[in-house]
Amino acid sequence: MRFLFRFLFFLTIFVGVKYAYVNSKHPIKVEKKVSTNEGRKKVVRRPSGKISAASKSQRAPADLRSLGQENYLAPEISNASPAFASYSTLSLGLLYGFYRIDSKEISDGSTALLLSRPSIGFSAGWNLHWTPRFATSLNLALRQIEMRRSSTGILTNEKQNISGLGVATEYQWTEKSKSVLGVNYEERLFVRSLQSGTAYLEVYQQPSLDLKFEHEVVQAGPLSMDVMLGYRHLLKTSTESSSIKDSGEYLIGATFRQQLKEMQFEAKLNYLTSQQQSNISNQDNSGIEAQIGIKMEIGK
Repeated sequence: MRFLFRFLFFLTIFVGVKYAYVNSKHPIKVEKKVSTNEGRKKVVRRPSGKISAASKSQRAPADLRSLGQENYLAPEISNASPAFASYSTLSLGLLYGFYRIDSKEISDGSTALLLSRPSIGFSAGWNLHWTPRFATSLNLALRQIEMRRSSTGILTNEKQNISGLGVATEYQWTEKSKSVLGVNYEERLFVRSLQSGTAYLEVYQQPSLDLKFEHEVVQAGPLSMDVMLGYRHLLKTSTESSSIKDSGEYLIGATFRQQLKEMQFEAKLNYLTSQQQSNISNQDNSGIEAQIGIKMEIGK
């Protein structure tokens, strides 16, 4: 499975570089069509399924924008080419997930297998679109995770509240493809398994760097679907009892979007897997996360 993730990750990097090269030869153009009749109209091209980035004076009526159409008509204000107006969006979502932790002590070989109960959480994100291609974001996530042992034994500190904060930059290579480069600082779980049969959870803070590629594979009117492939590099850190080495986490997922009148509905499903090594134990982590939420434009 890890080999497949690595293969898909490097394949996606190759495709992204190819898109960048092709795009440098044939950049995205903003089209304008002027008729000879009175009440001239212009055609503004924007990525399908995304919230319009045009200025308020150049936007189509709400009933047209909500259809998620690639082209729409807007009244012409002047003979000059339409200028891009930066804008920002706010995202709010509910999180739901299941997690698994396999831990093995280096000194005596003691093991612990932990499975989570259904965990819930909340997420919020603020995106600022500076140009048609470039955007920045600030993201926050809060979760409550309760773990349980799959076999007999004692588990202490089984319920934990964890949080994460991240900033990222987004670059739109084509109308359907973009990359996201981010820096995160989040809390994670670490398991200690003792020979007596007792295991306990520690919460520690870990910085990370991640790179994601997203590509739209389906677009039908107001509905669209993106696939995502990413890699997160977990930087070395320490807990109260151990020193944790650098490691990697692989992510794969899909996002479903529905364009509504003045907002966008989103549903995400992600799978993640990682392996962490420390001076006292080795730990394998995996999880499935679902998120439902909305995205709305909040101004320039």
